[in-house]
Amino acid sequence: MMLSINEIRLFQAIGNTTTGLSRYHNEKIKLSYLRHINCIFDALCQRKSCHLYRVNNLIHTNKRMQRRRCIVKGRQINVTILMADDDEDDGILVREALAESQLPIELYIVRNGEELMDYLYHRGRYANTSSSPHPGLILLDLNMPRIGGLEALKEIKTDPQLRRIPVVVLSTSRREEDIYNTYHFGANSFITKPVAFASFVEVMKTLVKYWFEIVKLPLEAVGEKHGQQHHQSSVH
Repeated sequence: MMLSINEIRLFQAIGNTTTGLSRYHNEKIKLSYLRHINCIFDALCQRKSCHLYRVNNLIHTNKRMQRRRCIVKGRQINVTILMADDDEDDGILVREALAESQLPIELYIVRNGEELMDYLYHRGRYANTSSSPHPGLILLDLNMPRIGGLEALKEIKTDPQLRRIPVVVLSTSRREEDIYNTYHFGANSFITKPVAFASFVEVMKTLVKYWFEIVKLPLEAVGEKHGQQHHQSSVH
């Protein structure tokens, strides 16, 4: 008997969630994961036909799906996202959430505003452009050491070469002052980080779909180059 689409999605979610759980040392992330697993099993228990012996096959199928190229309106693209955040656990969460999107995304992470600007200007350790590709999107935290998020945002949006890059502020802050200032200095969006992993995944899926499928961006932003090699979703 064939599995339903809902059963397939549930098994895939279990594979992704349980695989990622052991990586985290942050208790709030583990708790979020466990709640996510509990919701999945609750849903499974309500199904009348659950073929558990096919779980491994479904997980492998999901991995194969993640290797497909992203086709946007007939174009094959590779997407580079640059994340600036000093919280290692948040970086792991974003990586896992982006993996769920099944897009060929290269995620690069820097830990403070100074590293962010070095990356964008190809200075120091980021001088090699092949290992520090031009980002199609920047995910920016506000509270970072050395150079804060707002200061980095202001510099990006006043630079003629950088200001075209969409910048999405991804922060735990809910302060009206922070929201106002980010838009004042040119941020394209302000998102408050969800606490639950499932919610985080949905936010990242929506964000990627909006910026790389719905809106039109310059070709340099989506990495559309003749002969460019495909990459699986990964983190640097």
